[in-house]
Amino acid sequence: MILGAFIIYSSLYWVQPLIMLFSERFNQSPASASLVLSITTISLAFALLLAPFISNNLGRKNTMVLSLLLTSLFNMFSMAIDHFYWLLFMRFLIGVCISGFLASVITYLKEEVERERFGKVVGIYVAGTALGGVLARLISSLLVEHSDLNTVAVIIGGASLIASLLFWIMLPRSTNFMKRPYSLIHLKNGFIASFLDNKIRSIYASCFFTIGIYTSVLNYISYPLTEPPLSLNQTVIGILYLATLSGVVSSLIFGRLLDKFFAISLYRVALLIMATGAVLTTTNILWLVITGLIIFAFGIFASNTIASNWIANKAPSTHKTEANSVYSIFYYLGSSIIGWLSGYLFLFFGWSRFIFVVSGLLILMVFLLRKFGKQDLELRDN
Repeated sequence: MILGAFIIYSSLYWVQPLIMLFSERFNQSPASASLVLSITTISLAFALLLAPFISNNLGRKNTMVLSLLLTSLFNMFSMAIDHFYWLLFMRFLIGVCISGFLASVITYLKEEVERERFGKVVGIYVAGTALGGVLARLISSLLVEHSDLNTVAVIIGGASLIASLLFWIMLPRSTNFMKRPYSLIHLKNGFIASFLDNKIRSIYASCFFTIGIYTSVLNYISYPLTEPPLSLNQTVIGILYLATLSGVVSSLIFGRLLDKFFAISLYRVALLIMATGAVLTTTNILWLVITGLIIFAFGIFASNTIASNWIANKAPSTHKTEANSVYSIFYYLGSSIIGWLSGYLFLFFGWSRFIFVVSGLLILMVFLLRKFGKQDLELRDN
């Protein structure tokens, strides 16, 4: 699970710390350059509408393996042609391929893992997503200091391809997967049932904004960091992304807590942690910025662990794959839409005011969850 998550999230996020370089190479604004990430998450979100259909017909493991192999190949060829729209097209295809893995992984775990260990394993999986995203950002930042963007894409794609083959060999086959009669009508009904279920619908809106804010901060933080008084180079900025490894710790901690107890206050605390960390990134003192990134990442991955467990346990029993896809759709639409549009907000307000706006939104969500938590967001079975 760590290996699969690592491949997916490294393939997705290796471009993020290099957005400023894509902007310079292709003569694009920050908002337009951020499309190298946003177009991937947009295509991923919409591809998730059909991904459960494929997962049910091919099987969980087969779908995940195919997803990883194709994602790796498209990464290798993403810079084969030196044109911005070719890059966007390849990133679009990468998003489509990733959807197969994300539509299958939580359902695979739910089918194969004992219930009392499920929360821990989900925590491990989410820790893998943090690890993949962080190391990809670091590696791409280090490589680009010594190689061009084309070479970076080939190296990351090639390494992912090797890791995908290992995943294929190492992952246990599905023993509890049962293929059921499944048509597009079943798919539509599953999506409707999952979307309207009042036990989980609030978590969709919550994840839309939380991941959108997280993506926005990481998309544009390189701009203030490269300007005076900090004036950091790309390698140092890439190393700073190691601060988000705190997400590995928070995923494991909250995964264990979820096996014992849960309260909506845990989710609200995670949002407050995010807001606190974001505010610290507005300072001109480097160690405070690093501390802010550590706290910010700790909060977002804690919330992701809670939300993933929530969906897996409270989704309709016959529509768990669809419910997980709906969650992922909101997750990646938030990442793409907010991550892209917030670039214009950043240009208009500047870094400090931009951060105070998104932090205010997180605090607003804390109060909204307090109001609606009892009716929509109670996780554990009575």
